[in-house]
Amino acid sequence: MSVALVSLFPLETTGGGELYTVETAQSIVASGVPVTIAAPIEVPPARADLSVRLATKFICADAASDAAPVVLTWGDLLAALTHHDHVWIHQYLASDLVFDAIASTASDQQLLFTSLGFEPIRGLFADVYQPCARQHVVEISEYAARRAAGYARNATWMHAAIWRQECRPLETANRRAREYVALGRVLPHKGLETTIDALRPEDALHIVGPSPDETYAAFLRTRAAGKQVRFHGCLPRPDVQRLMTEASGLISASTHQLFDGRRIEQPELLGLVLCEALRDGTLPVASDVPAFREVMGAVGLADWTFREGDAGALRQRMHRLGDMSDDERGERLKDARAALLARFAWDDYWPRVSERIEELQRCA
Repeated sequence: MSVALVSLFPLETTGGGELYTVETAQSIVASGVPVTIAAPIEVPPARADLSVRLATKFICADAASDAAPVVLTWGDLLAALTHHDHVWIHQYLASDLVFDAIASTASDQQLLFTSLGFEPIRGLFADVYQPCARQHVVEISEYAARRAAGYARNATWMHAAIWRQECRPLETANRRAREYVALGRVLPHKGLETTIDALRPEDALHIVGPSPDETYAAFLRTRAAGKQVRFHGCLPRPDVQRLMTEASGLISASTHQLFDGRRIEQPELLGLVLCEALRDGTLPVASDVPAFREVMGAVGLADWTFREGDAGALRQRMHRLGDMSDDERGERLKDARAALLARFAWDDYWPRVSERIEELQRCA
């Protein structure tokens, strides 16, 4: 058995979706299955002619090898895909190259699809996709699978977010009361203005992550004037872990309603940052967008969600978190971590996906 894992969006940006693809490859490798991973060098052109699509350049590598990657055209990569038992397309709603992959896959190959949130051709795909017996949409959450159910019969899902060996020993002492962390790319759908508005004078907020949207970053800096808000930018992982260990908790306030009045269909498909907070020994507080409700409910922390955009409700959760005793914090963390390790581990992700696909095949 071998797998070709193809992202239709570049992997050079270190966001949740890109990391998810890399971790998927590592999970398959950890199960002893050979994996070729590929991604375009640049975002493929939209609705391009076939000749232009076939000339799109991809970086390809053996996920289990230190050998240098190679550059192939999309046409050459499509030919190479025929040698794999499984072809898994990540970000399948990112580009109409997905239709070339569907057309090039043989009837005895398994073809899997996973969206990681970049979905400019979602409407087109829903209009023209025709499900086949050996094609399966495997989304990253039950919420994401529900969104795909309209065009993909038997759309399924599987959680994964952390490696078990990376979970640090739990520590409840040495917390800095009233200090909070927001982690991830500083983008409008992250709702950071709600977190800033929830701060009281004694509270401090550490915002960690790149700021690719300067307009939004400037808006946040203005909103944070006079408050204890520090924009760290990108930090090395040890520094992030230290902040997580010392802070009262992580805040994730993602929202459908953006700061400039726009409303988007979905801000999150999973909520990796919530799982990563628990991995690093910190309790998360999250807005009640569907994907976050799913994760928080699965790890027994549904009472730590708040209505999206409601700074007052968030403020109450933050101060409840800041006032928590070490004993209570330790118990909540222990229980949530147990659920996380049982249901969200990369260690057995590929075997779980394979078993689910076999179940769907038997029921087809």
